[in-house]
Amino acid sequence: MSINSQAPASGGYPRLAQFMAQDLGVYRRFGELNVSNILQLQAELVYLEKELKILIRLDDQSGDPIRSQYSKSAETLHKSVQGNDSPQWRKTLEVREKLKEYNAALLQQASINRLKPARNYDIRLIQSWIVRPEGGDSFLRGLEGDPWDEENESDLITVCTRQDVDIFTGWIAQTLLPWLHRIVLYRWKTPVKGHEDVGLVKWNNSYFTAVSRIITVIISTIFPSMEVLVLYFIQKMVVRVGMVLLFSATFSLSLAIFTNARPVEIFAATAAFASVQVVFVGSTSGTA
Repeated sequence: MSINSQAPASGGYPRLAQFMAQDLGVYRRFGELNVSNILQLQAELVYLEKELKILIRLDDQSGDPIRSQYSKSAETLHKSVQGNDSPQWRKTLEVREKLKEYNAALLQQASINRLKPARNYDIRLIQSWIVRPEGGDSFLRGLEGDPWDEENESDLITVCTRQDVDIFTGWIAQTLLPWLHRIVLYRWKTPVKGHEDVGLVKWNNSYFTAVSRIITVIISTIFPSMEVLVLYFIQKMVVRVGMVLLFSATFSLSLAIFTNARPVEIFAATAAFASVQVVFVGSTSGTA
């Protein structure tokens, strides 16, 4: 009997793994447990450090010509393992092993903290798949379903390598595109193999990135021209100044929504944009 290794997984964890392999790598950080582990290791090291210092002091004050040299000569301390074993050396080795464990835990925690929080869209997608009859059919029972509970959502991280996108592009990818797919795009998009029942489709990032870029370019072209046109037809200076404030606020908000600009970059661009408006207002006639 031959087995088709390419066939869809029958259910349970294999099928969930097949589903999450579609760029949906969302897992629990176990932040509290990781921090607790580091704190425990730290406490153990505190006691080991104290014990080692006591042994060093005892050897220094022993009056023994060899033991009193342990803190001054690493070679003498190393040789202490031959014949007459040294408590200080044994404790040093114990500290060394615990330090390796502690430092490894710190580095792992630092790496985990650099991972991004899971997107709400991905979390909802996984939660929905797990309970749907054509998906996971609620196979997770008892504690094994806890990672996806609402109370643990803040502890979920993603290992996906998606690029950071602006707010508008994220809205297209997570809201507009799924809505369009349910309405009309499903006619042309083939579901991922093995997940036809749940209708899982995978869109290339270039699709919604291109749409977002086109819209952004159009807005960036129209907005400055519209601002000049509006100010040109306003005669009252007070109203003009008010419109300058409104356009500046709209401009900064647009940068925050349509780009990944940092706050300092938004501030600088808005200041330059407002300066251009002030020059225009000052160079055209108006009434008080």
